Amino acid sequence: MAREYQNDRIAERRTNKSIWLGFTSIVAVLAIGLSTYFGIKYHEARKVDLNSSSYYERQIANVYHQSLYRLSDSLDNSEANLGKILVSNDSNQIQKLLIKTEGLAESAVDDMNTLPAEEDIVNSASRYFNQLSDYCKNIGEGLSTSGKLTKEQKDNLRNLKNVGSSLSKSFRKISQKDDTIIWNTNSGGSRTMSIFMDDVKENTFEYPQLVYDGPFSDSVTKKTFDVKAISHDEVEKKLREAFKEYNVSKIEFKQEVDAKAQVYLFDITLDGDNYYIETAKDGTVAQLNANFTTETTKNTMPEDQCSDAAAKMAKALGYDVSPMWVSQTIDGRVYVNMISREGRTLLYPDMVKMAVDCSTGKVVGIDAYGYIANHKKRQYPTDYITVESAKEVLNDEVVVNRHFMAVVPKGNKEVFCYEFHCTSGGDDYLIYIDAQNKKEVEILKIVDGQMGYTVM
Repeated sequence: MAREYQNDRIAERRTNKSIWLGFTSIVAVLAIGLSTYFGIKYHEARKVDLNSSSYYERQIANVYHQSLYRLSDSLDNSEANLGKILVSNDSNQIQKLLIKTEGLAESAVDDMNTLPAEEDIVNSASRYFNQLSDYCKNIGEGLSTSGKLTKEQKDNLRNLKNVGSSLSKSFRKISQKDDTIIWNTNSGGSRTMSIFMDDVKENTFEYPQLVYDGPFSDSVTKKTFDVKAISHDEVEKKLREAFKEYNVSKIEFKQEVDAKAQVYLFDITLDGDNYYIETAKDGTVAQLNANFTTETTKNTMPEDQCSDAAAKMAKALGYDVSPMWVSQTIDGRVYVNMISREGRTLLYPDMVKMAVDCSTGKVVGIDAYGYIANHKKRQYPTDYITVESAKEVLNDEVVVNRHFMAVVPKGNKEVFCYEFHCTSGGDDYLIYIDAQNKKEVEILKIVDGQMGYTVM
């Protein structure tokens, strides 16, 4: 009986086991089937979503929102940095903050130019960011000489900070709106996007021209270099020849970097002083920065001699430019803006800026990025208006003293213009009229005692 009972128990367990195995198999099959079904449905839904116009519109909108957020962050951080600079008494700390602000401003230009906003707003904002970047770089270089900011420099930074503060509030408000990005459908059924920026007021960008400025010195220019690369050794030979009157004692290749464009970075010693040089890959000097501190001297050379020194250096470096605007002396340096010319046509995008030490007459700073990127043989329009027709646009109260043809930067574009040198109410102005459509492109006021029209 015991054995029969044991056999019955074994049989029962086997039966139960078979039942559970069968049930588990059914559940597994159902699970696989259901997961496959829902997986197919998900991928079908995902496929539909990926192929729908709304999906791509959301993706594009996300990109623009990210640019807006980055722009707002850059403005907030720049405003904070400028505030710190104005209260700091430590030259090293100020130098670091200026470098950080310069980088933030350059990043903001990129973000601003990705946004589908009104051209006037994009151009005005980009102009501000370029102005901020250039000015931080400019006074940062001079700071190594004096060790402190002048009252005028602080006032300029305060003006830039106020503009940045207004812009920051506007962009924060814009980025937080639900209806910031607007989609429009044209008659052909195509969809276009725009960003509503009425919160950016026209008077936001009202601030004085800065002391080192000539016309369009803060313009947005193409930054890439279309040049044929040569070796580091060949570049070194070019540099030794170009700076032979500056007693070159050392040139050391440091690295290849991607700054505003792809460049070679060299460490160079001229007349016993150390500099950093950035060159395009064909060896053309794109930038020269002093890496030393000198005492500010009261014995300054006349501006025309500083201008001549810059012109001589430009010729040695192969720049087809000549001096046009010269700033007042700042911390023992004069800043010379040089442009290229074709006959009587002034080419403002092809600009080179140089800093000249007033005590030695030596060039101690160069920025030729705009020249290398933009200098080319241009095709000019043949259907442009006469100078008499362009004058008809001018206000009756201005007196025209002289005029030139000029190519001027407008955002990332170039406009062929008449440049009129005018006087009104005791003030001097430069007025630019589009030579094709007679529209007013730009008006610049010449500030007496801050910058001089010394060479033309």
